[in-house]
Amino acid sequence: MQLTDLARQRRSSRAVDPDRRVDDATLAALFEAARWAPGSRNEQPWRYVVFDDRDPESLAEARACLRPTNAWALAAPVLVLSLAATHYGDGRPNRFASFEAGMASILAALRAEELNLVFHQMSGFDPDQARRQFAVGDDLEILALIAIGHRLDPERWSEEQREYESGSKPRRPLSETVRRSRLDGPALTTPEETS
Repeated sequence: MQLTDLARQRRSSRAVDPDRRVDDATLAALFEAARWAPGSRNEQPWRYVVFDDRDPESLAEARACLRPTNAWALAAPVLVLSLAATHYGDGRPNRFASFEAGMASILAALRAEELNLVFHQMSGFDPDQARRQFAVGDDLEILALIAIGHRLDPERWSEEQREYESGSKPRRPLSETVRRSRLDGPALTTPEETS
């Protein structure tokens, strides 16, 4: 599949099947894709902590970090805490760490799309609770909590899920987000925008 097609069809689905577990080989495939993200000085600052039914107590603790707005993610069989190492190996600050960890996560998200999995990154959780609960040191920035699971069969969607999953995914045109030479310079446009 073309990368652009994967990116277009990818969405942060909330319709996750609570009854299907995600095996280790599938999880490894996602994070193998993440492993190949680019990074300054090849330091690879991304880190992930996986919570699933192999340690039900830790999975429950990760679920307890969710904010009420993300209660839907309680159904996800896997939660993952994404982190970024904030310093290079020589101790100097890495101001690109969160950017690079984001690139790693989008590669995992695109691989999840290829495998027809939900990969939903969330900011709606308590990072301070996660830091305390999971022994995350001050040298790591907590970025997101990610829900991973198999897609729920549309026949089983609730009305709320049907509305959310079927909604449009509008994107700004390039002319609003890409400029030449200066931030107030001429816009870059697609052929469709100029016709």
